[in-house]
Amino acid sequence: MSSVAHKFGWNRFPTRTLGVACVVIVVYCGQLLAAGSLDPTAAYRWVTEFQMSIGAGTVVFSWLFHSSLEHILGNLVVFFLAGWWVESRIDNDRYLLGVAIGLGIGANVAALIVVGEGGLGISGVTSGLVAMVALGAVQWLYEHSRVDWLVMLQAIGAVLWLLVSVGAVGTLPPGTAVSVHRFGVVFGVVWYVVEQGRYGFQKSS
Repeated sequence: MSSVAHKFGWNRFPTRTLGVACVVIVVYCGQLLAAGSLDPTAAYRWVTEFQMSIGAGTVVFSWLFHSSLEHILGNLVVFFLAGWWVESRIDNDRYLLGVAIGLGIGANVAALIVVGEGGLGISGVTSGLVAMVALGAVQWLYEHSRVDWLVMLQAIGAVLWLLVSVGAVGTLPPGTAVSVHRFGVVFGVVWYVVEQGRYGFQKSS
């Protein structure tokens, strides 16, 4: 593991994060196969038809679906980096449960119940994980009472990404399920507090 990776808090190889990413990729390939087309809109058309045939129950799986290649690639880059950071500090089983049930299913179900808006993709998951990265970096800076430029960069980058993802800064692409992002942040903050309080969330060195 390189010293820079370790400094950013990526302390061990992210097998669970990589596994979830592979599942998401396989699901997207399955969408294209089911649609029988490589057209850029094929995956979205198939998901739309699937949701219409199954109904609201698809919210349980919606975090695994993506609408386009650009959509899945953008989500996976952030998911992998933030997921690696969080996985380095959490028990493997709790990490998978938190990602799948807390951030994946939880954020989408909450958005559907509260505002009647569902979403596609792991945006809720990435928002929650990035919120945990931001909290962890800020906590490190506070506890050490000194400026570490890599940790500072981590904190600033995570906060800026969150502001964009929840629609507070800039303009998001049309159709973005902002409420899912916001609930992902809420669930991520709750998860961080629980981990910190009950298990002693490991801080980056």
